[in-house]
Amino acid sequence: MVLVVSNKKRVRMRMHRLLLAYGAFLLIAQHCFPNGVTSLSLQYTPTVATHRSRLSLANCDVQEDPESLGESKVVVVVGAGVAGLAAAWTLLQQPQQSTRGIATHSEFRDEKEHPLKVLVLEAKDRVGGRLWSVPMSQGTTTTKLGENANTSTVRQQQTNEATIVDLGGMYWHGDSPVLQHLQSCFPTFETVASGGTSQHPGRSGAQWLMYDENGNLQPLPLNEQAQIQVLYDRWDEHMCAEYATHRRQDRLLRKFMELDTPKLLSGWSQIFLEKLSVREQSLLQFQLDMAFGLDGGIPLAGHALRGLDSDWDWIQYKGEDRVSKQGMQHVMKELSDDIVAKGGTVQTEQRVTRIQYASSSLEYKVTITTESGTQYYADACIVALPLGVLKASSSVLFDPALPSRKQSTLDRAAVGALNTVAVRWNRPVCARNTTAYYLVGDKYPQNPLRNGYVCSGNLRGDDPTVTQFYLSETCFDFDDMTYWKTQALEIVQDLMPGEPKLALDDILDIKVSQWHLDPDIRGSYSAPATNTRGDMDRKRLAESVDRALFFAGEHTHYEGRYQSIDGAYETGVRAAAEVADALVDRLHHSRERGVNTAGF
Repeated sequence: MVLVVSNKKRVRMRMHRLLLAYGAFLLIAQHCFPNGVTSLSLQYTPTVATHRSRLSLANCDVQEDPESLGESKVVVVVGAGVAGLAAAWTLLQQPQQSTRGIATHSEFRDEKEHPLKVLVLEAKDRVGGRLWSVPMSQGTTTTKLGENANTSTVRQQQTNEATIVDLGGMYWHGDSPVLQHLQSCFPTFETVASGGTSQHPGRSGAQWLMYDENGNLQPLPLNEQAQIQVLYDRWDEHMCAEYATHRRQDRLLRKFMELDTPKLLSGWSQIFLEKLSVREQSLLQFQLDMAFGLDGGIPLAGHALRGLDSDWDWIQYKGEDRVSKQGMQHVMKELSDDIVAKGGTVQTEQRVTRIQYASSSLEYKVTITTESGTQYYADACIVALPLGVLKASSSVLFDPALPSRKQSTLDRAAVGALNTVAVRWNRPVCARNTTAYYLVGDKYPQNPLRNGYVCSGNLRGDDPTVTQFYLSETCFDFDDMTYWKTQALEIVQDLMPGEPKLALDDILDIKVSQWHLDPDIRGSYSAPATNTRGDMDRKRLAESVDRALFFAGEHTHYEGRYQSIDGAYETGVRAAAEVADALVDRLHHSRERGVNTAGF
């Protein structure tokens, strides 16, 4: 869950800017090639292929020596997460007219003269990246057939059908144009409203409860539910005012503030908290924990001072958040299949260890090497790796090294550590029609799952036997399932007053994500932190290098939708447009110089 400051103007402008970029690309192509060009759709209205046939790597011809590629143009996408698949899918769209009245064109998509080949390389054995949907075990209960039945005469009875849980990205935040687009392209992709938004925790279908002085959960009145947002708005105004005051000080003081940000932020916040009642403090602390500690995986004190007027400006679309009924990974599989159907190739279990790039006035080539030693040659490479992976490996991944200003931006960027613990019980533990619980108060300050939010299996369908918890700490043994079962049991028991006590044996299945320990992910998503520069840094991370390397991923979204699935998708579309522009530009320059275009 992300707490945001809405900015309607930026919401309206973002898609306009993307379309203007495409429009500029169109005008360049029309000017350079007056005899006509072949259309390439780089917008949100592709026609989904109905025939799906898988192509082998041999069909893609990208494993050959660069000199033998002839007139083919090859684009390699590193990473099959949301951004990578969006980039590949966009590049492979069939020529068509945009519903917004803008026809996009590209010389290099002329299949007869310059066939475009797209290859996606993914380190994992699946597509989706941080979208990972897994089934919870169906489980069984033992029912005796009679009073004198022995262990050989028992019947195993299924409790429920398998329930899908998302251990990674779970929410579409608001009525996103990307979500609407994907649902129009893939009719089997179904979503349901979560009852809340990224800005305001859900009320429809959710139970709001607060621990009393005796440690028992009591319903939180509606007026106090509304007061949570009011308190946050007041706190936000106080923090921004303090920041504005200090920002006017001399340059030396500002430098000191950047070095001592945690102390300053904590101090400013404490001044405000001391003016509130104990109950009001609990209400506000709930929202702060949800917005900062839980979502970003970084304590409030670790957030950037500059973030008070930039990093928190996250765009919120109208409408409720939504979740996928089949799991978020479902649409990623649809995208992957359609990439193959359109002539692209998706290769899993291909961890990239080296990306060598070179540029000159006439030639831009990239060599991508995998862990197995296989080399792929490309005219352009879209790097859609998670921020955590780039931070950990950029110094050895790229040859030559990335430009110093891009590398320094990577070095100071922060990655959150949000993880999920999903538990399936042998009996219902959630109230009927309840999709989530918001728990206010500190009965279990030492329980890492006590962060104010418990998601119910009722959210996607009707499975009150599943609960899902979130945590942002990393100093735990994530392989100790008994520990996590105990923590979940401690909290869920409070949701069932008057019901028989639960025991560890009542847990049928447990899933724990470990994004920060995954070598192919290394964290949940980008997070504002001390000394980062918000959109300025994200824009720098998005910049291409020598028009040979292009970058995509939620951490490169600099117009208000970082940390989101649709934001990641939009960066893939942007990277595809940049690649198209670069390839057309190279072809144009080579023709002006009278150079044979074979190999471009």
